[in-house]
Amino acid sequence: MPGKEENWKTKNWGTDLIDLAKKYGPVYYKKYSGTFENIDLDIELWEIENILGKKEMIVELSFKTDLYDEAEYYRQKMIKVLDGYEILVHGDSLKTQKILGIE
Repeated sequence: MPGKEENWKTKNWGTDLIDLAKKYGPVYYKKYSGTFENIDLDIELWEIENILGKKEMIVELSFKTDLYDEAEYYRQKMIKVLDGYEILVHGDSLKTQKILGIE
């Protein structure tokens, strides 16, 4: 804790504030690289445990292209593939909200 904040309001104010803060995590993820129909792809697997102790896996895919239309084209193709396996959850999700339990 930098000196200016440590004793800002009272003695040990900064350290005490950190000790009292709600702490979340740890949050782990694994990152893989591959291809989908000849386009480079990054895959991140996030295991998130929220404040209630509920664990959930989130998979994030990133197509490696600078062209929006190309990324969208492959996104739609990937959605069809995952829908075919009945494993895709439709909807948006924010990792931060899941970690904090405010989903």
